Amino acid sequence: MSRFDEQKRQRFIENVDSRMSQASSQLAAFSQSVSDVYANWLGYKSLESDQTELTQASIAFAGKARDLVDSQKTALAHALDIIAGGMVDGEGDPLTRQDLLDELAAIPAAE
Repeated sequence: MSRFDEQKRQRFIENVDSRMSQASSQLAAFSQSVSDVYANWLGYKSLESDQTELTQASIAFAGKARDLVDSQKTALAHALDIIAGGMVDGEGDPLTRQDLLDELAAIPAAE
């Protein structure tokens, strides 16, 4: 391998490390934002005594949640494919998106 190729290879590794750290931070921020939205929604629900208002707000909240999923599902699916493909099972074979989804589904839901 030429010195140029070695330097290029090293830059790729450095970029992977840097971007992996950035991806982790951004995923943590995304998760925190979703948790904050949910906490505020629960706070609203606990204080709203008018059932009609609560029903209307619930429909609006559900629509916003659907919009979030619809706008991000392709990017999220691709990200899961990439993350899963970078992992291996006990035999050293790359995981699939479904393998990763099964692993995530086994985590108890937050209350």
